[in-house]
Amino acid sequence: MTDIKQLFDQKQVFIFDFDGTLVDSMGMWGRVDMTIAERHGATVPPNFLDMLVPMSEEESAQCFLDHGCHGTVESIMQEINELANAEYANSIELKAGARELLERLRERGVKLGLLTAATLERILPCLERHGLLGYFSLILTCDAVGLPKNDPAIYKKALALLGVAAEQTLFFDDNVTAVATAKQAGLATVGVYDEHAAHRWEEMKRTADVTVVSFEELL
Repeated sequence: MTDIKQLFDQKQVFIFDFDGTLVDSMGMWGRVDMTIAERHGATVPPNFLDMLVPMSEEESAQCFLDHGCHGTVESIMQEINELANAEYANSIELKAGARELLERLRERGVKLGLLTAATLERILPCLERHGLLGYFSLILTCDAVGLPKNDPAIYKKALALLGVAAEQTLFFDDNVTAVATAKQAGLATVGVYDEHAAHRWEEMKRTADVTVVSFEELL
């Protein structure tokens, strides 16, 4: 496996995922989902949260309806968005060491980018609350370019917007599929541990160029 110090010294651009990487947000979705089920008096199976993990927002909303929630796909999606947006604006915290790492990188003069499947309306209030809004030269969302993170084209788009080559760039993500795709696009990668993806950690260690359990290891 590549030495992390060597990678840090070689790269001039650092691109981060948001959810599960910079912020400890993955558990929030379980709270949101159960709040909606309880609001509607729905009876959901013990594995309900696991069922929702691979689904799109539309599919998740339909799943709520199928299990006894009332309304429409659109109204359920609106409820999900309102609850999630409030969590991002008021509750979601940074992962340990994330602020300090970003501060040190900015002091070094490297470019910082965000590449995320989250929407701007969710992440901007969170970044502002933590005083990090001005740290990033690029904030690129999947919906803004119509590309998912399992498509190498979105990483190439981020590089083009930053005006840098893949060889100059280091990418951080807690999702092993995103890490594998970024490597296809030519980026060096850091796999970041998140407890909600713990079942794929051994796969991540085989896939990423380097892995970290906590950003505090890098300080």
